[in-house]
Amino acid sequence: MENSLALAVDLGGSGGKLFVGSLENGKASFTPIYQFKNRIVIVKGRAYWDFLHIFDEIKTGYAVAQREFGGQIQSMAIDAWCNDYALLTKNGTMLETPRNYRDSRTEGWIERADELMPKFEVYQRTGQQFARFETCYHLLAQKEQDGDILSLAQDLLFVPDYLSYLMGAQKYTEYTIASVTNLYNILENKWDDDIFRAYGLRQDLFSPIVYPGDKVGRVSQEICEEMHTAAADIYAAGAHDTASAVAATPAQGDDDFLFISSGTWSLVGAELKEPIMTKASMEAGFGNEGGVQNRVRYIRNVMGLWILQECVRVWKQQGKEYTFAGLADMASKVQCDGAFIDPDDERLFEPTDMPDVVAQMCKESGYVPKNDVELVRIITQSLACKYRYVVEKIETLTNRSYDGIHVIGGGSQNGFLNQLTADFTGKKILAGPADATGIGNILTQWIGRGLLKDLNEARAVCARSCDIREYIPSCHQDVDGQYELFLQTTKLK
Repeated sequence: MENSLALAVDLGGSGGKLFVGSLENGKASFTPIYQFKNRIVIVKGRAYWDFLHIFDEIKTGYAVAQREFGGQIQSMAIDAWCNDYALLTKNGTMLETPRNYRDSRTEGWIERADELMPKFEVYQRTGQQFARFETCYHLLAQKEQDGDILSLAQDLLFVPDYLSYLMGAQKYTEYTIASVTNLYNILENKWDDDIFRAYGLRQDLFSPIVYPGDKVGRVSQEICEEMHTAAADIYAAGAHDTASAVAATPAQGDDDFLFISSGTWSLVGAELKEPIMTKASMEAGFGNEGGVQNRVRYIRNVMGLWILQECVRVWKQQGKEYTFAGLADMASKVQCDGAFIDPDDERLFEPTDMPDVVAQMCKESGYVPKNDVELVRIITQSLACKYRYVVEKIETLTNRSYDGIHVIGGGSQNGFLNQLTADFTGKKILAGPADATGIGNILTQWIGRGLLKDLNEARAVCARSCDIREYIPSCHQDVDGQYELFLQTTKLK
């Protein structure tokens, strides 16, 4: 059989992971080969990525992978978070360090952009939710605050696309990343001229669109000589990490399904064949994101495990050493009935003293957490309730019900959250794979290389090859009564 070895570079807010995949007789193996830490760097109140560190680690990880597999890796692809970008000179040099999507510069820009083009007019073109981290708001803010840098730029590449370019690829914009900028017309499948004109932004900065599975270049000779390693072809995966993760959902057949891509963010949604772009959909906060092989991820962002990650970061600074698994286990053994927060409260968006903020939110609703474990319990049960809230909205807007939910990504390893999600939604949870993003990245490369026919075959391979755990709703608590208290506390009803 043809050499199937493929390397996935999967970047997240807290770190990067590299996986090597191999395919034989309809089953796949995925081997973690290298990982590194990533973090937000704050400089004078502005949030940046440590971009050169990220690129250097990718080169190192690529060389490690080639050495471990005898120089036989045939292809690689990079996925990452969406929205953030690098501004470049004509020769591809960065003009500034890429800003982090949580940077405060976009405050107020959703409302200001509405004055330039009404929200529903934008939604009928892009189909996207309106969130302050989107590319369009960062560009509008940068035009106002750092217009001199923006005027010097000759190209704009999104984070995974620029990293691929530095590895040796052509300049390009990958489709799933473009689709979530709120500048891309998802119906006409092109940048929207009218939005660019209304916002006064430069469309000429953007490179040609490529699609998941397209070959975009080859690792450069310069890098191969520097790292003393062999070359490989570079492919576009679903460069938006959620697109790659959903590609690895072990769903059966070609039917629509519910998913929660659970990590720093919880992306709660359904994979559909066609977008839903009604006013009710917009008002409910849903976006229609481009997926692998032209599927639609009908999705709403929930703040996710970011809240717990920030709590653990602050507790570590205070000398408390916790593990996520340990906290989940302890939290499962305490009860905080009636104590809830809204995970999507704006106060939880930026890096902060998260335990203090969450405790203050609890006090506002009449509950005083006794300790760190109670805070974790409250955060976790609030997430499960918010998942139910979003799932009910999806079922209303799609006019159908779903029997179960696929939970994919790192958060699928949180058994306590999975069980609470099953309990509060009343649906069977199928959890895994935990490394869905890296796996989906590799599956997409194999489709592009002709080793797999399509997404259905790729998902069947994933289902045969990965460990999937099942969680069934239990009847140990009054979930409907607790959910009503959640709605009342958060004023979502």
